[in-house]
Amino acid sequence: MSGPQQQAHLFPVFADLHGRAVLVVGGGTVALRKATALLEAGAVVRVGAPELNAELAAMAARGDIEHLAGHFIERWLDDVWLAIAATDDDAVNRAVAQAGEVRRLWVNVVDDARASSVQIPARVDRGPLQIAISSGGAAPMLARHLRETLETQLDASLGELAGLLGRERGRIRARFPELGARRRFFDRLLRGAVPALLRKRQHLAAEREFI
Repeated sequence: MSGPQQQAHLFPVFADLHGRAVLVVGGGTVALRKATALLEAGAVVRVGAPELNAELAAMAARGDIEHLAGHFIERWLDDVWLAIAATDDDAVNRAVAQAGEVRRLWVNVVDDARASSVQIPARVDRGPLQIAISSGGAAPMLARHLRETLETQLDASLGELAGLLGRERGRIRARFPELGARRRFFDRLLRGAVPALLRKRQHLAAEREFI
């Protein structure tokens, strides 16, 4: 008797979807959740389904998303960078995955890791700082539990800190051109007053303390 099939070892990557077309197949609650997250990432979202739920229909009416009315057809994939199959029909979801495979297009099938060529992790979002958690499809509830734990431990000021570091990146590199000195600066900074000031929402004091 053969043992259980080994789970594929995934390569984590953060995709820049800003201004790029993404297809979501499905018109229900799951499709709404995926479309909303994609819009937050700046994607151009197309939602293909015979009908949309009220929230998706409102988004389409506002022009936030494009509605491709009808049942899935392969040409919906013609110029998209990513596709997400989020229907409650396994046959439709598999058809999207198979069509994407032929086109060498990344496809996520919700709640079906085996059919997916890319998986969307549980995510903790703190502005520019994002933490993604994946179990490779083996234990999604564990990934969700870890996300919820981190949500309570990592406060919103981390996003503000990441934004401040991004704005000051050029000045930091100019002042500390040598990598070792730059690392020592960050060690002092992250253990110093700036993170605490941001947690207290004292943004101007944090910027004055920065360098």
